[in-house]
Amino acid sequence: MVKLNKIFSIFHFPFSSITSISNRRNFSFLAFFVLILSLMFSACGGDDANEIADTTINIAAINGVTIPVTGETPVIAITETTQYIGTVTWSPNDTSFAASTEYKATITLIPKGGYTLEGVTANFFTVDKATSVSNAANSGEITAVFPKTENTAATAINIAAINGVTIPVTGETPVIAITETMQYIGTVTWSPNDTSFKTSTEYTATITLTPKGGYTLQNVAVNFFTVYGATATNSANSGVITAVFPKTSGIEQGDGTSGKPFKVKDVNTLKKVGTNVDGWTLDAHYELTDDIDMSSATWKPIGDFDIDQLGDQLDGIDDIGAINDIVSALNFDSTFRGSFDGAGKKIKIGSTSDLPALFIAVGPDSTVKNLGLEDGGIVAVIFYGTIEDCYAADGIAGGNFWGTIKNCYVTGNVTGDVADEEVGAIAGFNFGTIENCYVTGNVTGNERVGGIVGTNCGAVENCYITGNVTGNDQVGGIVGTNIGMIKSCYATGDVTGTTSENGVGGIAGNNSGGTIENCYYAAGKVSGNHNVGGIVGLIFHGTIEKCYATGDITGNVQIGGMAGGHFFGTIENCYATGDIAGNENVGGIIGANSQSTIKNCYATGKVIANVKRVGGIAGADEDGTIENCVALNASVTATTVEVGRVVGTDNSGSTLSNNYAWDDMSGSIAQFTNKTSGGKDGADIAIWDPAWFESIGFTDSWWTDKLPTGP
Repeated sequence: MVKLNKIFSIFHFPFSSITSISNRRNFSFLAFFVLILSLMFSACGGDDANEIADTTINIAAINGVTIPVTGETPVIAITETTQYIGTVTWSPNDTSFAASTEYKATITLIPKGGYTLEGVTANFFTVDKATSVSNAANSGEITAVFPKTENTAATAINIAAINGVTIPVTGETPVIAITETMQYIGTVTWSPNDTSFKTSTEYTATITLTPKGGYTLQNVAVNFFTVYGATATNSANSGVITAVFPKTSGIEQGDGTSGKPFKVKDVNTLKKVGTNVDGWTLDAHYELTDDIDMSSATWKPIGDFDIDQLGDQLDGIDDIGAINDIVSALNFDSTFRGSFDGAGKKIKIGSTSDLPALFIAVGPDSTVKNLGLEDGGIVAVIFYGTIEDCYAADGIAGGNFWGTIKNCYVTGNVTGDVADEEVGAIAGFNFGTIENCYVTGNVTGNERVGGIVGTNCGAVENCYITGNVTGNDQVGGIVGTNIGMIKSCYATGDVTGTTSENGVGGIAGNNSGGTIENCYYAAGKVSGNHNVGGIVGLIFHGTIEKCYATGDITGNVQIGGMAGGHFFGTIENCYATGDIAGNENVGGIIGANSQSTIKNCYATGKVIANVKRVGGIAGADEDGTIENCVALNASVTATTVEVGRVVGTDNSGSTLSNNYAWDDMSGSIAQFTNKTSGGKDGADIAIWDPAWFESIGFTDSWWTDKLPTGP
């Protein structure tokens, strides 16, 4: 029943006041008050009528009584609920839990106002991890027996990184639990306590860790724990961590699908890509939402791959099919296989990175696009992936295994180490496709150095460079060494090979079995030692078609307007207008032509050999074919012998047919003695125009607007 002191409290009149009033002489007031009480109780039907009943406690789970762990301090109170509080005593009553001991907790509950233990059934309450829990009916005294403690003291928790607490993103739902570890579990509460994160709001997560058996929070240092993307703090020996996150942006986070990619907005989220944290896997989809400056952070490229090991596997293998068999059998699980859309934003990696690239390897089905790198490169190695619409200061890719690079450009200077081979601004080597790319900076390396690609075994199309390319050997404006196809490309800067033996060229240094079509080299100068040419330095089993060069070419031996040395190949429908200078085997089109064909070509520049073997078309021919060619050179000069208007020297195996030379050509004219269309000086021609060229076989449509009129 309701007690009298409750009634008085309702009237704000202390029960003790009655005594003081009774001692006064104001009995009329007391009589009046008693009358009021009498009437009130009468109206209510006596003191048992309409009694206000307490609610029986119905929260069974008693929290806060942690399982005994060797070396831990026993708790003395439960976790308070809305219905009760409680104390805990232990038997044995140790100050810290001993090893190999069974402990019994006696829990005494105290109901809060409005709640009662009356009606609580026997054995109603539960205690987590206790082997038995009992209570009498209508009782708040609970006995909880726990399993024996471990034989040894608990190990201090040493896993600092708390995972699973994702960075607040506008529109996302806050997590309520961490990712479980082998040492602890944990809950998460948020302030503000929003059901979904709001924009422009700073959120604080309070994380409460519960150690697993055999582990303890004792000896955990102050601020030991870390939470990705947050400033985290904790007290010593405590598993309560406060993690403060930056304000949310107005951008909603995605789920990693192609339609709703994860949003990369800062250093922390960029470092998170591909880590498997919160689903940010190597095959997920990502979008860059802001420019990111990594220059003050330590950067590890996304993905993983042992490039050196692959290099050892491929060392000494020249067959492209065999290389493809090895590469296609690789395990690409550690490479990036998703998509990364830069959305027109840019990243600065900085000089603190061991490998200044965004990705170490991109694998099959991957795409990286619309991205800018202010320093560093996009990727070390591509495996069957795609890089498109990107730019980088220091290069796009180290190597490309049957992937695609398109619509990319490089504006900075790319420099390889002193001993580096296969240096290119777009790719060091290429087995795939590179198209619609350009370079405006300079490229420098050792061997197999190209403005676009160092070594090309695939296809390079519609690319150009305006910067200079410098190396020792096999140096080209577009490609250092070409085994594949180069089409519709051009270079305008200087190309230099300081110690070249195997080729320096305006487009390619060395062409071994490859094809070069519809390319040109203009404005710059090509210089080297042996095998130097306006388009290719050295050709071995290859084809050059529909190309021209207008730059000057200089070197020592085998120097030509199109190619220096030409072996077992074909050059057709090409022309050169620059001046050509060397010591021997110097020609307006080819320096030395051996068992190869030169057809439908013309040259107009001065050709000078400081020693011997110089010609308006070829310096020397051995068992080759030169036909339908026209030498319009202003002069062809050598200081000694073997000079010809078309070819300086030939042999019995040479085939010369339908060739012509300007009748007013100057130079070593005393040696121009075989002036026939089948001779090494060619037939005389006094004037020429496009119609005349067409009459002798220059009929391909490529020649439109390219045939000269003169003199």
